Amino acid sequence: MSTEQDSSDFRELCDAVFDDRATHEQVRQLEELVLSSPDLKRLYVELVHQHASLSWSVVEGEPLDAPPEPVGDASSIPIVGLNAAGQPPQTSQRLYWPLGAIAMAAAVIIALLTPIFWGEGSDESVASIANAKNCLWRATDLPTANGSRLVPGRMTLVEGLATIRFDHGVDVNVEAPADFEIVATDRIWLHSGRLVATAKPGAEGFTVRTPTAELIDKGTEFGVAVGNDGVSDVVVFDGLVEAKPDVTGDSRLLETGERIRITSVNVTSLDEGDDRIAGQVRHSAPSENITIQISTADGRGQDAYIQRHLFADALHRSATLLLLKNSFGERTAQDRMAQERYEKGFDRKAYLRFDLSLIHDHEVKAVELALHFAPTGFGFASRLPDATFAVYGLADDQLDDWAERDLNWANAPGNNEGNAEVRDEVAVLLGRFVVPQGQASGVFGVRGQPLRDLIQSDTNGLLTMVVVRETASVRVGSLVHGFASHRHPELPPPTLRVITKGKTR
Repeated sequence: MSTEQDSSDFRELCDAVFDDRATHEQVRQLEELVLSSPDLKRLYVELVHQHASLSWSVVEGEPLDAPPEPVGDASSIPIVGLNAAGQPPQTSQRLYWPLGAIAMAAAVIIALLTPIFWGEGSDESVASIANAKNCLWRATDLPTANGSRLVPGRMTLVEGLATIRFDHGVDVNVEAPADFEIVATDRIWLHSGRLVATAKPGAEGFTVRTPTAELIDKGTEFGVAVGNDGVSDVVVFDGLVEAKPDVTGDSRLLETGERIRITSVNVTSLDEGDDRIAGQVRHSAPSENITIQISTADGRGQDAYIQRHLFADALHRSATLLLLKNSFGERTAQDRMAQERYEKGFDRKAYLRFDLSLIHDHEVKAVELALHFAPTGFGFASRLPDATFAVYGLADDQLDDWAERDLNWANAPGNNEGNAEVRDEVAVLLGRFVVPQGQASGVFGVRGQPLRDLIQSDTNGLLTMVVVRETASVRVGSLVHGFASHRHPELPPPTLRVITKGKTR
């Protein structure tokens, strides 16, 4: 791009799209920029690849690599960085993603590229997401952000209410749980779930296909409910609908107020008081696991780091990273005076808070914490060996009330004066991970039963974690480690990846 600022603006637009927080206007701006320049198109593909590479896959609750060895009563997930034995990889070793992770990365790339590159030269998109309220989607190749353009494809809405606006002139409100397929600019296939279609004048001919019928709009508003058994219920709120049941092959014109049920064997009228449409569609909840990601940027989430003393100048602080250091290790006689003078105040610990309201009433099957490592520019890696980090959870819900801007060494909940310690009476060890010497990037974290139990026992919808570096500096000038905070301009914030069975009733 022409200027460094232009490049920064372009990356910010990409980050907003990748994180599903882009507005319709931002999506439009990004589309125009990418299609205007081959250089920007290449940069966009590179950024998509980076974003996908930072994603991780869990199959039946397992991290990217082999299951970690337990450390005491907790376990670690070296999402990138440790081998199956829980040790740092040798220089001759390579890390391989399993097929599931590769597939997920490919799906991310496809999903992100679809709204911009699909059918370049001939726009094959047929609809857009006009609104999405509290939506949770199962894996799909189509984008799910508000304002996203949609090409034909299948989507599964697990929770929430989504409005799909077809170019034909029809708004379709899809209610979760629903399994549906965008077919064409004037056609949708509802496999299961509920929708309401509202046609603008001149949009006649829009068709809703179900497992047992075709329903053709004649200038109207109508609702359709399809159970897992394929039974289709139709109600006309206003206007006319042409129904073509598969079982008869005949056409039937439905007027305002008419309600019918179409099965694979017959067509029957529904009484006004029938609860099939007035109430809930009687089909079982999805049996597949649901994955929900919660970051410190969501809801009441926060993150910050604390430092033992505040005399450090701005060169030793960061607004975008969570800095960690343990500066009270073994010291040689030569280094002792320098360390006491320069490093006494540089002990740092990180605090994370997650808003658990997204998984309220869900049965948690597995959960992981992911932290994205980034260079800090402080210290030298050659002066520190492989570094072990511990993650603690605060079991006392009263300690979750803290503000990232006001957090310091003296008031941080559960903090202990020790350089890598927390108060045992209020903290639970959730696991450990190791960052190998010299590694400059990667995703690290913990998983296991202690983390799952802590979430299940929560009573206030908030979870606070404390991350400390147990490995102490042995010489002056050793490395300061950093993990992306929710203020980082490029990397994802600390994130909980929760696998649930859906809401309990």
